[in-house]
Amino acid sequence: MAIPKKKGLRFIHVENEKYYWTCKTEVVPHTIRITIGKVLNRNQVLLIEAYHNDFWLYINDKGLPENEIDIVTPAFVRQAIKFGIAYGWSSSSSHQLQLLYKDQNFSVKEKI
Repeated sequence: MAIPKKKGLRFIHVENEKYYWTCKTEVVPHTIRITIGKVLNRNQVLLIEAYHNDFWLYINDKGLPENEIDIVTPAFVRQAIKFGIAYGWSSSSSHQLQLLYKDQNFSVKEKI
């Protein structure tokens, strides 16, 4: 599995702003959740959710779909931040934006 094994926060600079990010996999709902936030404003959070299953847990199950993302890299996180900024996350009064990553594209998760 190519999920970062480093525990804790990682940092990235995008457009002269410093952000932190971390990711976590959840086996039961088959998701990977990436949390991104501004270092200077920790209340402003970007959440990304994508389908992900652990190959070794379901090695004999051929019915599962392909993972949406296999590797979480700084380039992927930078792309998500830029999508969020383009959507108005960075400058809006909204402190949290939830995104879905599906079919190689980001979309805003509808609130229920």
